[in-house]
Amino acid sequence: MTRLLVRLADARKTKNPEDPRPEIDVTQNDLGQPSNLSRASVVSKLQALEREGQITRSYDYK
Repeated sequence: MTRLLVRLADARKTKNPEDPRPEIDVTQNDLGQPSNLSRASVVSKLQALEREGQITRSYDYK
């Protein structure tokens, strides 16, 4: 899943190379499906990455 996040971030940087921390609009299910992870596993991994300062999560309810 971390590799998927990196690929998505790299793709996003191409659109705006000056943005040091690109915003990725993706759901937990979007991350879990290609990685074959449950939503609970995705949440756990995202929490760990956030604790380490690697990512910042936000919620955009539409």
